[in-house]
Amino acid sequence: MAFDGISILLPSFCPRSSGVWIERFHRAAASVLSQATDLPMELLVIDDGSAVPIASHPKLADLFADPRVTLIRLERNNGLVFGLNTGLNLARHELIARIDSDDAWRPGKLTRQLALFGADPDLTISGTGMRLVHTSGNEMDVDLIRPGSWEGVLKFTASVGCPFPHGSILARRDLFWLLGGYSHDPATAHCEDFALWALWLRFFKVAMVEEVLYDYTVSDQAISAVHAPRQRAASGTVHAAFLATDWEAIPEILHRLADYLGLSLLETGRACFTAWRFGDPIVADPEIVSDLHRLMPDRQVIATESARRHLGGRFFYLSKRPEAMPPGSRRIAGITSARNLT
Repeated sequence: MAFDGISILLPSFCPRSSGVWIERFHRAAASVLSQATDLPMELLVIDDGSAVPIASHPKLADLFADPRVTLIRLERNNGLVFGLNTGLNLARHELIARIDSDDAWRPGKLTRQLALFGADPDLTISGTGMRLVHTSGNEMDVDLIRPGSWEGVLKFTASVGCPFPHGSILARRDLFWLLGGYSHDPATAHCEDFALWALWLRFFKVAMVEEVLYDYTVSDQAISAVHAPRQRAASGTVHAAFLATDWEAIPEILHRLADYLGLSLLETGRACFTAWRFGDPIVADPEIVSDLHRLMPDRQVIATESARRHLGGRFFYLSKRPEAMPPGSRRIAGITSARNLT
């Protein structure tokens, strides 16, 4: 698939006029703008209510003079999730990337990821390996490369946790929107990325570039350090929910559903997520009820012939047989329909 461009989100909050902060911000933005790509690109700088507006710093004037840079100035500090979702809502392009103000991309990052998307129309998100860069000294720096395959990412998530270094991702904007963006739920505070990826992984194909293309700054001022206990607790909740699914079988299940329904993997994921999000119970052809149970253990899935016994509710149908769906049903994504049977 040909995409129309890339929108990069750079949410930032400068608590004080800090020379070190300005230097790192400049490095982060420059590492994005120097990426070689044939696609149009925009860098959305979301100034999350900094006391001194970021754009007012003279040393950043060259960055904000670049026509690819758009400044979004928020009146007050609303927090990272609000800033990210603001960027998602204003992004003009079909691919979304993300970077923090103290991190940096390496040359070739976008090129490597775009090659994955170009080779696989069902791919929805990719990440890269990263180097942990310690402000206390480079003797502690370490490179981390995660498995590249869909199955490998699932296994890493099950055994370790959050699958993608947040600042390394390149993903489809339409799926960010479909999944609802980053959650404001207090239960997932400070691990909003893991909460989103855990849901994403259940329904869509993912991949990693097995190469270090992202430098992540380890600092005692980072969210993961400042809010470490709360982040660990929230991550544990997200991880437990992921492990409750039949995660090892997700690729196999989605391939089988796609073959049965005559859809692409991407279209199948959209339909299944829509049913999961809005339907409980979900009504499906008997041939796929078992697979849907495994994919969505937190939803009731019933066969089409049993639907009439469940009166008074709203149903989503997953079926390739139009005659199985009652008259008046509304079709979604070609295969999913909703109807109030009262």
